[in-house]
Amino acid sequence: MELSNFNFSCPHCHHTVVKNDSIELVTNRFSGEQGLIRMDSKIGNYSFEHIPPLSFTEGESIRFSCPFCAANLTAEDYPDYALLTMDMGNGIKFDVIFSRIAGKRETRIITEDGIETYTG
Repeated sequence: MELSNFNFSCPHCHHTVVKNDSIELVTNRFSGEQGLIRMDSKIGNYSFEHIPPLSFTEGESIRFSCPFCAANLTAEDYPDYALLTMDMGNGIKFDVIFSRIAGKRETRIITEDGIETYTG
């Protein structure tokens, strides 16, 4: 399955978080710093741009939140992951979780058949 060209949305307010093929979320560091991250919307591509520019420390836990409703996107059942909804079209939607730990490049798609894991 080609894992691109899908829409991603906040699981709380359901607003799309994709703009110009990038997923845009607010980042919150434990130091109190906030910013905006633009991540490639293709599953398995872990390139990103952060505004303002910064580097995350390997192993650092980052809290992601929705830029529209400000909800914390930490996955309830997987606290080291953030949760989004992936809309594949035709009414088909899946939960997608991605690692909140800097340097751990892992995304999981949760389907009715199980969990598909992608790493990069």
